[in-house]
Amino acid sequence: MGIDEAGRGPALGPMVYGAAYCPVAKKDALKKMKFDDSKALTAETRERMYAEIGSEEVRERLGLGFKIHSLSPEELSGKMLRVPKYNLNTISHDTAIGLIRWVLAQGVNLQEVFVDTVGSPTKYEAHLSRLFPQLKIAVRKKADALYPIVSAASICAKVARDLIVENWVFAEPALNAEGSGVSRVFGSGYPGDPNTKKWLAGSIDPVFGFPSIARFSWAPCRKLLEAKAAPVSYPFVDSDSDDDDDDDELAAMEEEEQTSLSEFFGAAGSGSGGAGSGKRFKRAPYFRDRQLVYIDAFN
Repeated sequence: MGIDEAGRGPALGPMVYGAAYCPVAKKDALKKMKFDDSKALTAETRERMYAEIGSEEVRERLGLGFKIHSLSPEELSGKMLRVPKYNLNTISHDTAIGLIRWVLAQGVNLQEVFVDTVGSPTKYEAHLSRLFPQLKIAVRKKADALYPIVSAASICAKVARDLIVENWVFAEPALNAEGSGVSRVFGSGYPGDPNTKKWLAGSIDPVFGFPSIARFSWAPCRKLLEAKAAPVSYPFVDSDSDDDDDDDELAAMEEEEQTSLSEFFGAAGSGSGGAGSGKRFKRAPYFRDRQLVYIDAFN
């Protein structure tokens, strides 16, 4: 089984995970399909290979199956902006774990799992091995270029994401209507893409922010919201750093420990930061004027 993702770095659109699996005895036959890292293939080649992976002929000849899991921009932003923050590495790890469990639940006699790394390969591999001690796990950088089964997963994820973005349906019904005034020229979705920059700058609403395709938790979106949207103040300080789209930097990122809820709540009535944090936060007038306090126990 191979696992890879597409769309980790973009500020627009979903992050899509792909998994592919086939009998161990079909490894050599799979190599002859000449699957490769999806980023190294042209769009035309990716689409042709995607069609082959899903064809009945390949399914019967190689016993090749695949599964796709899409995480919407709303889901990613909601998890990353919640308290405590559910960081992108953990989201990625949990999605991969879910795919392994799904394949096992189908009754597949899974033996080997190859995963393209997120964060530290050593820590990630150890984590998966603890969860699935019966499986041979290999987590590697650029696994999509090393293992054909991961290449197949990479192709599935990339083509699926491209199709989703190309045929994007906004959660806001009015924006799907012809003449809505919202451009559908999204670009690649990466913050450095001129078309993406132009779309973000021209699609911001001062009250509601961006349409549903945007990831509100990404730095380019946050900065535009701070500059052009109505100001919003919160009683807590967010000191988390943003994830960017640099593959090498993302691969080097260590797994972050999730912050405990207790760090965000101080003693009752104190209006302070977490215990031992040494920080004091200015509370919103609504809570201060009504003398509302935090409690951690009910009598």
